[in-house]
Amino acid sequence: MISGSSGSRIAHVTGTQLDARLGNSVARIGDQNGDGVDDCLVGEYWYDLGGNTNVGRVHVLSGADLTTIHVFNGLLADSWFGAAVASAGDTDGDTIDDILVGAPENPPPAADSGVAYLFSGSTWALRFPTPGQVGWSGGQGDWFGRAFGSGLDANGDGVLDVVIGVPGAVGPDLGEVRILSGSNGNELGRWTGPVDTTRAGESVAVIGDVDSDGVSDIVTGAPKNNGASSTIRGTAYVLSTQAILQGQPAIIFKLSDVTGDRGFGQGVAAVGDWNGDQVPDFGVTGVRCRSCLFGSASDGFLYVCSGATGRVLAAFESAAPGFASPPWLGEPDQPTNLSRVGFGDFGANGRPQVVIGSPDNNSCFVFDSGLIAGTPGSHSYFGSGCPCTIGSLDFTALTSQTFRYGETLTISASPVSSSGAGALLIGAEANLPLSPIGGAPCVLHVTPVWASFPATSLFSTFSASFAMPTNAASVGARFVLQMAAVPAAPAANPLGVCLSNAVEIEVGMP
Repeated sequence: MISGSSGSRIAHVTGTQLDARLGNSVARIGDQNGDGVDDCLVGEYWYDLGGNTNVGRVHVLSGADLTTIHVFNGLLADSWFGAAVASAGDTDGDTIDDILVGAPENPPPAADSGVAYLFSGSTWALRFPTPGQVGWSGGQGDWFGRAFGSGLDANGDGVLDVVIGVPGAVGPDLGEVRILSGSNGNELGRWTGPVDTTRAGESVAVIGDVDSDGVSDIVTGAPKNNGASSTIRGTAYVLSTQAILQGQPAIIFKLSDVTGDRGFGQGVAAVGDWNGDQVPDFGVTGVRCRSCLFGSASDGFLYVCSGATGRVLAAFESAAPGFASPPWLGEPDQPTNLSRVGFGDFGANGRPQVVIGSPDNNSCFVFDSGLIAGTPGSHSYFGSGCPCTIGSLDFTALTSQTFRYGETLTISASPVSSSGAGALLIGAEANLPLSPIGGAPCVLHVTPVWASFPATSLFSTFSASFAMPTNAASVGARFVLQMAAVPAAPAANPLGVCLSNAVEIEVGMP
């Protein structure tokens, strides 16, 4: 559990069984134990139980300290119980959120048919039980319960309904999205992927009312959509809920990653109103894999898309072509599977942010919605220069006023009264007083990891240029610049070096 304000770790839970995949699925849920703090669901879908492999289980953990409130155990070997988890909202009127759990490889009634369970958040009992205490189930190869969408009252009865992804339904693997009543468990409607689709329903999310009909709509991913090519490019569909209920054509937008080989739509998510146009937007993730959807060596990406037009508002990729940046912005030779996306106002600035998990790198990243397509970055000055006998060395010009990735930034510092040697220091912010080594009152404001050396200093001005990062993954990154100069005339301090004030740069979007 990570603090949204500081990024520091609050608490953590470690699995007790090797390769049980604890944390592969997570979800926020309302207050389950009455302490006033929202809690969380954590799946462990390859957990072995009772001598059976990959049975799976789901933990209900306290949002206050991650202690265990309850554990749901799967029933059968190789069922993958907990591969998907979600809050269903309060479906039984007891004011406590209920719990959705998917077991997409559950064998009965046939191989890989899949089962979705809805449990009461107050009693832990199964709602809408069927003979044998099995929840909603699919047919052979359906992978029923692979993904859930929640927060939708589709039929207007005041009770939240359940959206379920069924990516193996309707051969060969066209996939479906089904809407089930939270009141009685009955099916309200279903949408089947088009004929050029493979595995629609692999991911689903409720994203708010896109088509202004008063009912929240749905986005689903079909990450193995092939279209007319043999590459795995994938497609995401934004669907009208009302049209699904009425059995009408439901596609509002169809978005494909035309570059190919990308598994576009492996994940989808609601992102709120990312660009402030009063229309809910959505995110689409995927993993590039050259030979298969779930193969090896992959690079992840997230596209944030407009709910009004479908256009890309922001793009985050772990290894875009041409990545060339100083090392503090990431290592291009380390593939990053960007997945497990969450959204919220973590920065408390009134704008949504996105947090992206990177399990291949054991990392996560937070990006701010202020950085959308066409949005410049920013800069701010701080600190003070280190006085020299020749005068102070202060930043005076930044020729790039947009600070977007891929641009060239030229920076100057002046005034000095004679020429000399200088360097532009670039890195993370630091505030290191140099008084202990005789440099009072100098302060080094940057931990330099890279430096650009000006070829010459032009009389009263030192000038340097460097290329901003060329990868979209650097959007939102912040770094600090400080100029250092060794003038021809001696400096006033024993170090013999002049230091400028500092400027912090935040990378923007083209």
